[in-house]
Amino acid sequence: MAKNFEENPEFFIYTRLAALRWRVRWTETGRALFRFLTFFSALSIAFLLLEILLWLPPGWKWGLLFVFFLANAWAFFLFVVKPCLPLFLHGLPNEILAQQIGNTFPHIKDRLLNALQVYQKRIERKNQVSPVLASAAFHQVATQLQGLDLRKVVPLQPFFSSLKALVLALGVFILFLLSMPVQVKQAFVRWSHPSTYFMPELPYPLSFKPGSVRILKGQDVEIALQSKGPLPWRSISLVLETDKKKNVVLLRYPYRHRVLHVEESFQYYFKLGRYVSPHFSVEVLHPPEVRVLKVSLIPPSYTGLKKQSLEPNAGHVEALVGSRMALEIQATKEITQATMVFQTGKKIPMEVHGTKAKVAYTISQDDEYWIDLEDHLGLHNLHPIRYWIRVIPDRWPEIRIVFPGPRFDLDRTMVVPLRLEAEDDFGISKVSVGYTIVSSRLVPEDTSYFSLPVSSSQNYMQWNHPWDVRALDLFPEDEVHYFAEVYDNDKISGPKRFRTSMYVFRFPSIEEIYQNLEAAQKNQVDVLDQVHESAKEFQKELERFSESMKTHSNLDWETQKALEKNIEDHISILENLDSLIKNMENFQQEMEQKSALAAETLQKYQELQRLISEMNSPELLEALKEFQDALRSIDPQRIREAIEKVQISEEDLLKSLERTLSLFKKLLAEQKLDEWASRIKDMAERQMEINKTLEQGREETQLAREEDLLSQEALELYKAIQHLDPGLKKELEMASVDIEALLDSLKQVSLPEKLSDISQSLKNNRKEEALKKGRSAVHSMMDLQSMMEAFRDQMRNAHKTAVLNALDRIGQQAIKLSQEEEALAQALEDRSISPTQSASRQYAMISSLDQIADSLFSLSQKTFALSPKIGKALGEAKKSMTQTLTALATGNSQKAVQGQKEAMAALNRTVIEIQNVMGDMANASSGLGLDMLLGQLGELGLEQLALHQKLMELLQQGQWTLGEQAGMARLAETQEMLKRRLEQLAKMYGNRGNVLGNLDAIAKDMEEVIQDLKQKRVDQKTLERENRILSRLLDASHALYQQDFGEKRKARTGQDIFRIPIERKEEGRKGIPMPVDPRQEGYTIEYQELIRRYFERMRP
Repeated sequence: MAKNFEENPEFFIYTRLAALRWRVRWTETGRALFRFLTFFSALSIAFLLLEILLWLPPGWKWGLLFVFFLANAWAFFLFVVKPCLPLFLHGLPNEILAQQIGNTFPHIKDRLLNALQVYQKRIERKNQVSPVLASAAFHQVATQLQGLDLRKVVPLQPFFSSLKALVLALGVFILFLLSMPVQVKQAFVRWSHPSTYFMPELPYPLSFKPGSVRILKGQDVEIALQSKGPLPWRSISLVLETDKKKNVVLLRYPYRHRVLHVEESFQYYFKLGRYVSPHFSVEVLHPPEVRVLKVSLIPPSYTGLKKQSLEPNAGHVEALVGSRMALEIQATKEITQATMVFQTGKKIPMEVHGTKAKVAYTISQDDEYWIDLEDHLGLHNLHPIRYWIRVIPDRWPEIRIVFPGPRFDLDRTMVVPLRLEAEDDFGISKVSVGYTIVSSRLVPEDTSYFSLPVSSSQNYMQWNHPWDVRALDLFPEDEVHYFAEVYDNDKISGPKRFRTSMYVFRFPSIEEIYQNLEAAQKNQVDVLDQVHESAKEFQKELERFSESMKTHSNLDWETQKALEKNIEDHISILENLDSLIKNMENFQQEMEQKSALAAETLQKYQELQRLISEMNSPELLEALKEFQDALRSIDPQRIREAIEKVQISEEDLLKSLERTLSLFKKLLAEQKLDEWASRIKDMAERQMEINKTLEQGREETQLAREEDLLSQEALELYKAIQHLDPGLKKELEMASVDIEALLDSLKQVSLPEKLSDISQSLKNNRKEEALKKGRSAVHSMMDLQSMMEAFRDQMRNAHKTAVLNALDRIGQQAIKLSQEEEALAQALEDRSISPTQSASRQYAMISSLDQIADSLFSLSQKTFALSPKIGKALGEAKKSMTQTLTALATGNSQKAVQGQKEAMAALNRTVIEIQNVMGDMANASSGLGLDMLLGQLGELGLEQLALHQKLMELLQQGQWTLGEQAGMARLAETQEMLKRRLEQLAKMYGNRGNVLGNLDAIAKDMEEVIQDLKQKRVDQKTLERENRILSRLLDASHALYQQDFGEKRKARTGQDIFRIPIERKEEGRKGIPMPVDPRQEGYTIEYQELIRRYFERMRP
């Protein structure tokens, strides 16, 4: 500093002045702030005290607040800004500081001020002031200032005085706050809400319920204002405020309000007139909630179902009993505990990890559940969602006996063709059939069972089970009560069983079978008689109407309506033929199954069906409808034409009906002898079984009951023969069957009495005597059977002889007529006879031809054997003869000769067809024929059998080589050849496709097999078609050789049909040897047995 003083006194002086200036600036600033804060404190105390004492209304408060802020602003300006701002903006000039120094230190006086002025002038006017003078002045003043304390220039007493005033003011404020903390706080709140009316203190206390509280989310909170005295305010409202909205609720006594399901925190206060209550808060605590719920279901293993995951938050469950339910949840916050709670009271703790929890549960019943959560505060989730559990029942299995029906009669095969269907929703574990034999001769037995194969992986199964009941040793009239039952594969609750109702099949007695047969056939004959009578009456009505139309061309209304009604009635009766055909088809199938009719009788029965179906022709119905239309048109010419057309059709219908009825009655007569023989044969077999049982030493009492049944059946047979239907008796007597002789033989044998004696011997325990009488009874029955068969053979041979003789006569007449036609043509060609004479003789020949046709029609009522080709050839002959007459009338001799030759050729064809029929009948067992057709079908059956075997081998190969595929083409050619032969047979025998199997159906199956083979598409369906073809053809051959009448078959040799009369001789029927060795030919064991039985049936 000394150095600076000596060297630069100006710098020394200015430095000392700058330090002084800084001290003045901050001393004055502190003093100003202290003075302002003192003012602010005093004013605040005044305002708070004013609010405490007066509870100023909002208007006053806004005005005073304005004054408050204005006063403070003025004080700040006055005490702080005004004195301090110049100090900071410009600072104190050096002259003022020099003057203050001079005033403080008297020995300085104005010297410092003068030195500064000289120095300033020297700077401003350099040439006018001497630098030496200025420097000397500064040096002199600097010397005087060197030892002075310039801080004395700025005294600190005013600064500390202001500080003392501030401290005093703050002390008063603190004392004021401490003495009335609540009032001060409330006053401060009221000043901070200048627009709000606050409630002044009352002489009695107010309570605000519940005050500031904490509640759980979703809970209700009730807010109430309570007072022990009357409230002076007319309007009281509750204000609810959240961060987002404000809600005001007007209150009435008792001043309560419930806030429901509080979801977020809020504040509330009451407005009492122009005053406002203190503010309170309701803090919402959020309990844990289930944010995400996931459910997975694992069905029981036996169902084969896959795991199922439900949609998120889908908690309702439908599942099978035993299903495993896996449940996972995620909470809205961390949880310490989770429980799966059930309505039944069961609780399952869940495994908890932070915000997640999981549990597994096995479903056993219907229930409801919910999830209970707890967090670290002990809060539980409120109103948890309830979910239901519904148990889906494992449905009971079902089983149905599709075939046969509730009651079924056994046929000759003793096989019940069971067809079952069973199903379950998840699988079948067992299927069985239970049965009990119910018999008057046996003590009821326990239920027996047999099982059917099942596959547990299938929900639906079918069985075609041929139940062979021969091992049950059933007797006629025994019943078997049976049922089917099924078990499902439920491994949780145990397999459930379902059982069908009880079904029954019975072993019908032969007497029952024939009683049903007789009743059905009587009904069929009645239907035919009804149609026949209706046709006759309708034909007479047409004739009367036709005659009246000749004299009266106009048709009156009553006659028209009567005719229309007759036509409708006639059509209605004709429609009965359709029902009759269906009835006969069903009847024929039933009788064939039960072996109630001989094979040839069945053949004839099927031929009857064909004849009846031909009667109900579309042409007849069309003619009747045209007649109806003609009657409505009232056109005489159209009516006459319609009448002629209907009359022709009705005449054909009457002829067909007469033929059918005649054949039907002859068939019934033959059948009756078959029935009697069969019944006696059945009785003999049963008696032999009883004898065999006696030899084995079985129970006699049971056998006695069986003998009583046989005795009763023998008596019933005698009565049936004695009271035979008069029509059948007449037919039998016409066929040389002596019914009286038959009855005498039955009386002499005394079969009922013999059987009754055997029963009595058994009841008396005389076993040897019973066995001896039983053997005698068998011999008697066999004698009666032989006698019945002899009568039957006698009847058939007599009928066949009569038919052959009639055919022989007709054939001779046709030969003679052909010869005459040949001679007449030769004479006309040689011109040895005039056209007029030729026409006369030709007319006579036509009359002879008509007689032949009439004879054939009469014969057709006695036999089925007449081929349609005979009628066709006769028709061609008559057409040619008629054309010959026309040519002769016009003088065209050449055309007449040609017509005569054509007539002769047609007659020759007629003779050939007659000879063919006679040849077939010569080999037949009776005059009704059809044996040759069935024989040729049997030959086809053998060839079809070989083809079937090859198809079986192909099907077992699976994949075929090129050579095997070429073999399929050869098999297709073979099948096509067999089909052509079948069609030729059908054409040859008049398309009798319904004879022992529909030939059209066989041909259709053959065509489908051909297509399969050509397309290399051999599968199980192909084999099924082959089975149907083979079955029908083998049945045909079986029918040919299973003739249970006569042991003779007849053959013929060819003769010259023009010149040599027909001769016939009988030859003994030869056995048919087996042409192949099935073992050497490589057939399977099954087909070896089939071929062996086939040829056994063909042997005599």
